[in-house]
Amino acid sequence: MLLSASLVRRWISMEVHSIFTLFSTVFFPILLIVLLATLTMILWLIWQRRSNSSLTLPSSSLAEHTMVVPRPIFTKEEAHLYNLIQLVVRDTYLVFGRLPLLSLVNITGPDEMSRQTIVRTIRPVRADIVLVNPGTLLPAKVIFFASNEHSRFTEQDRLVEAVLKAADIERVVLAPTRAWTMPQLVEALGLQEEE
Repeated sequence: MLLSASLVRRWISMEVHSIFTLFSTVFFPILLIVLLATLTMILWLIWQRRSNSSLTLPSSSLAEHTMVVPRPIFTKEEAHLYNLIQLVVRDTYLVFGRLPLLSLVNITGPDEMSRQTIVRTIRPVRADIVLVNPGTLLPAKVIFFASNEHSRFTEQDRLVEAVLKAADIERVVLAPTRAWTMPQLVEALGLQEEE
């Protein structure tokens, strides 16, 4: 019995020693690598957060000498034309000014590259005045102000016209510097047949 107890103690001590040896040769290096990788990742995230926050100002403050002032949406001539259009269509349409063209149409298709090209091309385009059907809340007519410096019809203009035509939105170009009468606007906007 003594012999077997002594053997058991010896066997246990050998097992503990072999487990400790196994842990120190295999598991300890793995544990150390995982610990170092975790620590490195945490330090990198902290450094990234600090560098990003130091580059941007808090959203609630401006730089000391920054001046912000409102600017008019329209020139005087454009505002006059906008008001006349509002008088002419007040019973037929809702009138909005200076809307991005992309807020008026939804462009989808199987060719993602083509869609992105169209979106990229018309992204900077703003409709000067948009007439919206009050029942459907869909744009019916888009009015662009004609300008003297932009007299040529560009590729962007052709694409805008194609997009509006595909969306069944009428494109109208009006000169804000012209002295418009209400009957002339009714005719230019194509409202005489709608009345």
